[in-house]
Amino acid sequence: MSAPARLVTVGKVAINNRAAFEAAYREHATALTRLAWLLTGSKEKAEDIVHEVFVRYQSVDPPPVSEWSYLRRMVVNQVIDESRKAATEARYLPQPEVELDDPELDETWELVCALPQAQRQALILRYYADLPVAEIATAMSMPVGTVKSHIHRGLEKLKENVT
Repeated sequence: MSAPARLVTVGKVAINNRAAFEAAYREHATALTRLAWLLTGSKEKAEDIVHEVFVRYQSVDPPPVSEWSYLRRMVVNQVIDESRKAATEARYLPQPEVELDDPELDETWELVCALPQAQRQALILRYYADLPVAEIATAMSMPVGTVKSHIHRGLEKLKENVT
C-alpha cells in the first residue's frame, strides 16, 4: 500500500488536488501579481513570476507556518533572480553593430547608445519615431513631466559630449 498524499496548504486550502490548488491560486495570485508588478514594472513578467512561484510552492516540504509570508518572500526572491539573469544576459550578449555611411551619424549614435536607458528611449521615441511627449509617456508608462525630464537630460548629456 502506498503512502497517503501529503497535504500542503495555502490559505487553508489543501493542494493535493487540482480544484484545491486552483482555489489557493485564486486566493493569493492577485495580491502576489500586484506585488510582482510593482517590483518589475511589467504585468507580463509579474504573471510569469507568480506562476513560477506557485509551481515551486507545490514542492515545499514541510509546509511553512505562514503561507502568505512564505509566498510573498518567494515572489521577491524570484524577482531578484530574474533581475540578476537579465543583467547577466545584457552584459554578455553581443551588441549589434550599426553601420552608417556618415561618420558624424556613427559618432552621434554611439553617444546616444551610451545614455541611460530611459533617456535613450525618450530621445529615440521623440526624435526618431517623432512621437509627441504625451504618447511617449504612455509608451514608457511614466508621467509626461518625467519624459520631458529624460529628454532634457539626454540632450544635455549629448551636448556635453559633443563640445
